Amino acid sequence: MDVALRAVSEDDAEWYVEQVHDPEILRFTIERASLTVEEFHAALARQRQDDDAMGHLVVDPTTGTRLASVAAVRHGDEAAVSYWVAHAARGRGVAGRALRELCDRVLEAWPVSTIRLFTHVDNHASQRTAEKAGFRRVDGPDEPRMVGGRRWLVRWYRRDR
Repeated sequence: MDVALRAVSEDDAEWYVEQVHDPEILRFTIERASLTVEEFHAALARQRQDDDAMGHLVVDPTTGTRLASVAAVRHGDEAAVSYWVAHAARGRGVAGRALRELCDRVLEAWPVSTIRLFTHVDNHASQRTAEKAGFRRVDGPDEPRMVGGRRWLVRWYRRDR
């Protein structure tokens, strides 16, 4: 499936808030089921003011149907990316295509040497997505990490420039 990335807008708030109630999104991201439209608007305003952050909605390029969310944050010469796919769009290759496009945009916008991401050790679909998008697993054991107030065991991936 072809995908396009577009800027997130205020009009996306209700859709976004509705999507993050999905149990799989809640399980494998830092999104909260209690997210409100007002909090979404505040976060979007903060992101727009931050030169070291970018976020996009992934859409069907023909219909404009919203499919997923992708984001990146820059820390020095590295960037960290994250993503989730709406329930109705899963299993169609959306995440891999969107992640490749996001990485292209990161490398175009920022002078970073490495793009990193981590997955929950049980999120096998995300691990396959990362590998298909050109990331390789970082050597070493899985690492405990606090994620959204929860203790996760995470697996790190990286993609060099």
